[in-house]
Amino acid sequence: MQKAASQAAYQADLFLARLNESGIIYTSCARHHWLEKLAVLGQSSSGLATIIDIGCNRGYFTSTALNYWAPGFGNHNQLVFKEHNAGGQYGGGACGICNDCNHGPTQPLTHLQPQAEVDVHCFEPSQWHQKALTAMRAAVYGPVEAPKTDKGTAVRWHILPHAVSNATGTARFPTSCIHEECNFDLRNEAMSDVNVTSIDAYLKQARIRYVDVLKIDTEGFDPAVLAGAYNTLRRHLAEVLSFEYHAFWYRSGGTLRMCLDYLEELGYTCYYDAPLLYKLTGCWDPRYEIKKWSNIVCAVRGSEIEGEMNALTVLRQQRTAAHEAHER
Repeated sequence: MQKAASQAAYQADLFLARLNESGIIYTSCARHHWLEKLAVLGQSSSGLATIIDIGCNRGYFTSTALNYWAPGFGNHNQLVFKEHNAGGQYGGGACGICNDCNHGPTQPLTHLQPQAEVDVHCFEPSQWHQKALTAMRAAVYGPVEAPKTDKGTAVRWHILPHAVSNATGTARFPTSCIHEECNFDLRNEAMSDVNVTSIDAYLKQARIRYVDVLKIDTEGFDPAVLAGAYNTLRRHLAEVLSFEYHAFWYRSGGTLRMCLDYLEELGYTCYYDAPLLYKLTGCWDPRYEIKKWSNIVCAVRGSEIEGEMNALTVLRQQRTAAHEAHER
């Protein structure tokens, strides 16, 4: 127990040192390197990958995942950016706040077999973003009912004009919001009624049996969305969960420790998402409650992808490097 506590404190020291050195961008603009590992593991599966992207915005999280599941297209981030830029809706901001359009592979990923199909369920209540995403989808992937297939993968990109929370109904939302912080709490913008669903309700309605990646980015309301995914997570229907942790969590009353305990009880192991991962489940240190814009990724405990994520942690990488140095 004492050794585990000392390792947790040491890992927290490393994390905070890198955070101070690199700034919040160290984890807020994570590149999600684990997506490639997940794609490799999925190559022997059914040939269908499913992404649920809540808070889709410009679509760059999904395009990053598609780099690995649909490599025949080339760099999806660049393809998405090209269409957003051509549409002119974002002015000089089409690339995304994290310079997302410049992420992704620089060389063809020839070691990856493309999935036959990828279903994307992109939740975006902002009509502005919906318009941009619809134009991009038409140019790059084709309509949902007849997607392009010449690149080896049929990408069905569903654009869903709903908000997501812990209950169904309606809510007021700034549907003309054009930036990357659209949320229920933007009182200085014109509000309209939008339909609200939960993850549990949507999976049942859409008859989705399994989700490869469930991504949540709702500008402070992520804990509410997680609460509305209870049955999905309890049944491990989502293999990987990626969500944003933020100072804005005051909007829904959650803390990181509270959500980690909830997810651990449901059978998930979680990490700070950064160039290297920092394991949080079983390695908690109060200093991790930074209340700043950052990303968390979780995997089903005991799964192959959890093993791959453990191999990407800072402590495992240090041990591997030390062992290799000793062998030399």
